[in-house]
Amino acid sequence: MSLTKNDLLVLGFLLERPMHGYEIGQALKDEQVELWFEISTAAVYYSLNKLHRLGLIAEAHSRGISGDRTVYHVTKPG
Repeated sequence: MSLTKNDLLVLGFLLERPMHGYEIGQALKDEQVELWFEISTAAVYYSLNKLHRLGLIAEAHSRGISGDRTVYHVTKPG
């Protein structure tokens, strides 16, 4: 299993708390990650899919005001 910097960054944010993809993107902006590391929205979702396939994160579906969301959280192997 080979994890990229993007994968590790996304996994690190999910260690703080479960989040959905948009929330991770907002957290990246809030923490001003772009000052030292460039990661696109597409790259966040690619990493989420990869980490899910590898069993390092799991997903749960929730319904909110803005519609259905997939919330990700770190699994024990993650």
